Amino acid sequence: MNSRVLNWLTGVISEPVFTLQEVSREKPVGWALVIYLAAIFLVLLSFGISPALVMFMWPLLFIGGFIVLGVLYHLAATLLGGSGPFAGGLSALGFSAFLFFLIPPLQFLASAAGPPGRIFAFLAYMFVFLWIMVLYVIGVKENYRLPVGRSIVVVLTPLFLAGVAAVLMFLLVVVFTVLLVMLI
Repeated sequence: MNSRVLNWLTGVISEPVFTLQEVSREKPVGWALVIYLAAIFLVLLSFGISPALVMFMWPLLFIGGFIVLGVLYHLAATLLGGSGPFAGGLSALGFSAFLFFLIPPLQFLASAAGPPGRIFAFLAYMFVFLWIMVLYVIGVKENYRLPVGRSIVVVLTPLFLAGVAAVLMFLLVVVFTVLLVMLI
């Protein structure tokens, strides 16, 4: 790993606005993908997901998820009047995910310290998650040159769409269950 990438990784924590501006401008999509995949891989392993399952799911599901999330951000940002390169948005997304590397040590603490450790770890997970969301907002703002409010809407769009999809899936299950009961 070259020193520039290490500077970006430390910069995500110490100088996120400047760093995500630079990452969006330079577009190191390959490194962003590696960081995103490694972070997700470690988080899943730290929660006890089978390594074989993670290795099977990892390339298929998470590369697709990374690209789909990037596409959703890009479309939402464009619809809200933003302009910026797709590769810059993907790069900011991947480097923002670097903070997921904090989850495995927190998971270790939770399992080693018992109930107090679990409570602390849960609060720390929430803090890390919110911090990552803030980094996503900064990345969208810097790459697509949007105001903060619109950047927040862009970042929340995939969560909203996932909620709508979950409600639709639930309704489909209910409808099919009712139809099945009526047929019996």
